[in-house]
Amino acid sequence: MPPDPLQQLLLKTNQVARLLSMDPSSVRRLVRRGVLKPCDRSRGGHALFKYADIQAYRQALPVWTPAEGEPR
Repeated sequence: MPPDPLQQLLLKTNQVARLLSMDPSSVRRLVRRGVLKPCDRSRGGHALFKYADIQAYRQALPVWTPAEGEPR
């Protein structure tokens, strides 16, 4: 079975931020802290991330559920 081309897709910081519903500065902070690791750098030195790595990180995030009596 051929590899899924989407899994090989490289994303820029802004694209990762959109996928994770956060600001690009938060993505850069996660990189500095070692939580997210770029797989490569562009010619201009910008971080590039594998789509599969970002999806794995996203799925590992805890899901927030409101406590009893809390508004949704």
